[in-house]
Amino acid sequence: MQNLEYGCNIIQNCNLDDGLNGWFLLGPCTLSIHDGRPRVLPPMAQESLALDDEPLNGKHIHVTNRTQTWMGPAQIITDKLTLYATYQVSAWGTDAGVDLMVVGLQVFPVDRKARVKHLKRLTDKVRKRDVVLKVTGADGATVEDADGVEVRVR
Repeated sequence: MQNLEYGCNIIQNCNLDDGLNGWFLLGPCTLSIHDGRPRVLPPMAQESLALDDEPLNGKHIHVTNRTQTWMGPAQIITDKLTLYATYQVSAWGTDAGVDLMVVGLQVFPVDRKARVKHLKRLTDKVRKRDVVLKVTGADGATVEDADGVEVRVR
């Protein structure tokens, strides 16, 4: 894993700036490029990908006339993968009336230790959020003064 460039997308023409160059069809379906949306990554994706708020260009692949779920856009990336490396795969997009919509496809190697550490921080942040408890007595009435009540969270 010596020449591995972390965070470098291995997908050719992922922004679709060069049309469908680098993409081919799997199965007898139709690929076309459309423009318009989305232009902003969801917040969790922004944090995960660390793209410095770089917006998407709005271009996306529409796939129509699929008769099987495996049909759609494809690229051969096996020659770009490094054995035993960890990769993050991300894509966004759905659109009503379209069989499949592919937006912002990213496949890139990540430093496994750093990634686990980052995910642990995110998990800990969620775990440490404030929780409001409503304490009720045996009769079902709300207990107004819950001093001395001990709550353990596992």
